[in-house]
Amino acid sequence: MHDSSAMPIERLTPERRRELTRTALIEAAAEVFTRRGFHAASLEEIAEAAGFTRGAIYSNFGNKEDILIAVLDLYTDRQLTAFADAFARASQGTREERTAAAGEVWSHIQQEQRLPTLSLEMRLYALRNPAFRRHLAMAERRHQQQIAAFIEQIATTEGRLLQFEARDLAEMLRAFSDGLSQLAAVDDERAAYYETLAVRFFTLMDQAIPEDSNAKKKPPKKR
Repeated sequence: MHDSSAMPIERLTPERRRELTRTALIEAAAEVFTRRGFHAASLEEIAEAAGFTRGAIYSNFGNKEDILIAVLDLYTDRQLTAFADAFARASQGTREERTAAAGEVWSHIQQEQRLPTLSLEMRLYALRNPAFRRHLAMAERRHQQQIAAFIEQIATTEGRLLQFEARDLAEMLRAFSDGLSQLAAVDDERAAYYETLAVRFFTLMDQAIPEDSNAKKKPPKKR
């Protein structure tokens, strides 16, 4: 007998299948790049780790550098999703709730233990390769725009005024997160100290978007 309450099975259309393949390759590349280094990692090794042939890579990416940028894109998207979830729960909340949200954000950043290594390797490779340097710079500008849009969305949703340009806040947030993550990755014995610094910084960022008293005011009731 057919169970009408069963969850529908997702149809694997060609587009969906390609999306899953691409994501699997990016995940595998992140692991291989971190373990082997960008130069030592081979396309064959990445494909094998993902469970595909080398042809799957060329069907989705132009070269190894494109995969490296895709890894950075994936982690940026995941971090923004985590940020949005944490701050949505603390929206219009107390200072303590917003501080707790900042702690959640830092915890998520720390869970992505591969990112500091990949970030350092990408920048070092970019400094030595002008063509890739431009490629990476354009990707990072795109990420800045994504984060700026996220900050503006928070300000609009909560009726708050930005003290600085959203793009400037985004760049400060990126620079701090990258730098502190790298310090924490090297000196993991000071994990609690770095978490305290992260929460303080995110709190300062929150204070840079104060409430707009005019936006909070409700029009007087008509008599």
